[in-house]
Amino acid sequence: MRPAATSTFSRDSVRLPLVDLPTFSGAALGLIDLLPTTETNYSIAYDLLVDRYNNPKLLIQQHTRELFELKAVAFEAAVCLKILEQPVDAWDAILVHLMANKLDSATRREWESAASGAKPPTYEQLEKFNTALGWIVGGKVARVNTGNDVNWFLNERTVNLSIRELTEEEILCEELFVNTTRRSEDGRFVLRLPTKTNIEQLGESRSLALDRLLKLEKRFEKNIKLRTDYTLFMKDYLTSGHMEKIEEDDIDNDKPMFYLPHHAVLKPESKTTKLRTVFNASASTSTGLSLNDVLLSGPTIQQELFSILLRFRSHRYALTGDVKQMFRQMLIHVDDRQLLLILWRFSQEEAVNTYRLNTVTYGTCSAPFAATRCLQQLAIENEERYPEASNVIKTDFYMDDVLTGHDDPERLIQTKNEMSTILKSAGFELHKWKANDPSIVPDDGSTSIVKILGMLWDTRADMFGFRADINMSARTTKRNVLSEVQKIFDPLGILSPIVLHGKLTMQDIWSVKLEWDQELPEQIKNQWKWFCKQVEEINRISIPRYVHSKGCLVELHGFADAAKRAYGAVIYVRTANEEGINVRLLCSKSRIAPSSKKTNTEDTTIPWSYERQLCW
Repeated sequence: MRPAATSTFSRDSVRLPLVDLPTFSGAALGLIDLLPTTETNYSIAYDLLVDRYNNPKLLIQQHTRELFELKAVAFEAAVCLKILEQPVDAWDAILVHLMANKLDSATRREWESAASGAKPPTYEQLEKFNTALGWIVGGKVARVNTGNDVNWFLNERTVNLSIRELTEEEILCEELFVNTTRRSEDGRFVLRLPTKTNIEQLGESRSLALDRLLKLEKRFEKNIKLRTDYTLFMKDYLTSGHMEKIEEDDIDNDKPMFYLPHHAVLKPESKTTKLRTVFNASASTSTGLSLNDVLLSGPTIQQELFSILLRFRSHRYALTGDVKQMFRQMLIHVDDRQLLLILWRFSQEEAVNTYRLNTVTYGTCSAPFAATRCLQQLAIENEERYPEASNVIKTDFYMDDVLTGHDDPERLIQTKNEMSTILKSAGFELHKWKANDPSIVPDDGSTSIVKILGMLWDTRADMFGFRADINMSARTTKRNVLSEVQKIFDPLGILSPIVLHGKLTMQDIWSVKLEWDQELPEQIKNQWKWFCKQVEEINRISIPRYVHSKGCLVELHGFADAAKRAYGAVIYVRTANEEGINVRLLCSKSRIAPSSKKTNTEDTTIPWSYERQLCW
């Protein structure tokens, strides 16, 4: 066996901020343009720019001139003067007079009405003046040239969303991985369970596991298909070497042990595994502690789903796949398998037998970290030989699913093959490949609609779709309504205008303080029925996956609004090139306001618009 590579985390590690190098134009460029680009001239150019643009006298003169030459309302000049320590607070009468005279007639009448009275209005009052259409302060955001062909918003900005300081337990979990993880002779990862110091406090768990097994067999008697599918699953687990039968003498009673209760989870929409056995590591022992209570869960080291989906929309050619039985390809060290015992028998005529699980187990809180950390380790080990594929493994995997792409189909095919090679070295198999171009993944003639991270993707049309099946026949209780609302999965906020009404209905249900299985009042029941009708339209909604963001003028347009009960924001991408203009919905977020009796009875709206022009 060989040790795993160096840790990606450290107590002394430092995360450097993203640096945007300045670009110059206009007078600033003319000031230094004639200087040859040399190390010596860098200091000269810097001094010239500082002398010209860090001169308080010139800055004050410029902003004062702007106040007297206003063609439209803009407070930036006054704000800049205040920053430059000029006595703007004493200029209220001058500033109010200058700026109010630049308002259009309707807005000026509103201002005069708001500022009525004997006391002169202040500059601060004018600055905060809110018209019927929103704040009167406005202006265009500066243009930014990223200097490369990468979508700045979809790539650079999203990378930093999940960066945070690790907790002590998370650092410990990482250190345990680095110090104890090994590779077997065939390359598979061999992991230790990251246990806490309270592991010795685990109590007796066999009796509960036996009780759950007997109840499961009662279900088998009523459902022959469930028994057949469950038995086949367990046989596959056994023949694959992912669990093994042991005798009672093989158990060391002087060491902590845990028996995992297990049950079936049905996924009828799945094309491969319609039934999965889930092992319950959260079941309590006689001391009240469960296995998950004594395991470290580890840090979240993969990027956010939101970030991955945004990047996935930025590629002209898109590719998806997943790792086959990912958890079951990572071995647990033999010394820790006593914490992964189960009770099972293939026939009720047999005695109940004890089995131990040999691989990372779905249901343990440490499993997600173990899986993603092994992928990260493979990327680290192969980043010199396969840099592009390693980067995809680091950034474009969400658990066992990969969503990636490229603007060059040949490069994407190469990345696909390199990823398969890297993962195969550790016993992982990438399969279920789908792409929006048959040159990348041949069309097998099956349905072109696949489910990716809760969304539907039509690979032939290259469109995102949605599916939400609300059970309107169920009793309208708080429990059922909450269950139905949670079925709508919308990570990019495309369905926010619809989903928001479901959240508001839940807030109304909570406000009347009903029991979980109590029928809703008639008014809320009608509100819920209306929402269900709207949800039926979700299945008809589709949006283009690809957001054109390269080789053209790209603008991000953001809008936000707030009301008494909710608020939200949305971002569109507008692109313009010789082929024309396209506008695509990128993402949105919505939230409901906390319910409070002190809330003003009048709706308060704060419209906001934002534009950032990006050039690629």
